Amino acid sequence: MKLKSILRALCVGAVVAVVMFSGCGDDGMSGESSGVNDFLSRFSESAGDGGTVIVECPAGNFSLTVSRNIDAGGTLSNYGGDCYAPGTPATVSVTSVTPDYWFTGWSGADTSPNTTVTITMNSNQLLIANFKAITYYTITANVAPAGAGTVSISPELPRYPDTMTVSINAVPNAGSGYAFTGWSGTSTSANPIIWTKNGNWALTANFQRPIMGTFTDSRNSQTYRTVKIGNGKTWMAENLNYETANSWCYNNINSNCATYGRLYTWDAAMSACPSGWSLPDTADWNALVRAAGGWEMAGTTLKSATGWNNNGNGTDAIGFSALPAGYRNTDGTFYHAGTLGYWWSATESGSGYAYFRDMSSDLANVYEINYGKGGGFSARCVR
Repeated sequence: MKLKSILRALCVGAVVAVVMFSGCGDDGMSGESSGVNDFLSRFSESAGDGGTVIVECPAGNFSLTVSRNIDAGGTLSNYGGDCYAPGTPATVSVTSVTPDYWFTGWSGADTSPNTTVTITMNSNQLLIANFKAITYYTITANVAPAGAGTVSISPELPRYPDTMTVSINAVPNAGSGYAFTGWSGTSTSANPIIWTKNGNWALTANFQRPIMGTFTDSRNSQTYRTVKIGNGKTWMAENLNYETANSWCYNNINSNCATYGRLYTWDAAMSACPSGWSLPDTADWNALVRAAGGWEMAGTTLKSATGWNNNGNGTDAIGFSALPAGYRNTDGTFYHAGTLGYWWSATESGSGYAYFRDMSSDLANVYEINYGKGGGFSARCVR
């Protein structure tokens, strides 16, 4: 039997399987054929890795033909060749994948991405295991100026296969006085970056020293330290301490206001900042967290170097000096001074709720959470 005759028989539904046959005489196709199903029911006995021979299946039984789009891509548990009674399950697995190849999934009788599939044999079936050669890329990350910070790449490899997810994070060095201000070599402002780009990539993490200053609130002559990070907004580097309705000192002790500032309901905080200043919204907080090394470690960068319980002090690397003022519950009780710091955001979260940022003595993270507007939290102001 001619090879092209076999291929013509397999060209059904735009699916082409190229299979090597051996031990097949011209009489394998003698007589009238009722179509491809009749043909397939008569071949596919395994002849080793990648070869098949024609077999005769009993009338009413079905054959399974198994192939690979790239023979070098990997090996399979079987390559067909068995005859199956109607309704019998047939299981095929990818048993190994050659280095520098991906297994991308099956086509034909099953389209699963899993390495093992089971097919119920109610007709003659063709199953193809698909592999893809891996392309590798490199990532080069620099820091400007040198010594201002570090860039970590996770996982850290000499080269990266396409489709791998890679996290790239820029962090200011403790004690350097620098803050992260953005990337060169990419349009994203995210920190960390979750890499989805294919191709060799060179990028630079840029850092600047924050600009420190002071501001005096003319309403009560309170003077605040301020910090401006890169081209962003200027932040108060202390918690707001201006008395309004629905604001409290922790445990109603005045000296706690001198240490931690006041605790405000959301509505009170929205109107408590001096003229020209405002409560930061989610975008403002996001920019600050990026500058401090990303949410997973910004807490360490932003927390003050003293005042946190359980050895939870931060580095205060950019002069933000976040203190753990605790919070006031809506029932009037106070909790967790020295351990937790909660700061309102101007961004609402549905009716009666708003977002806040959370730092803890036992975590390096900065979290965004929502809470009822009646809670008493700290406030920072930006301009």
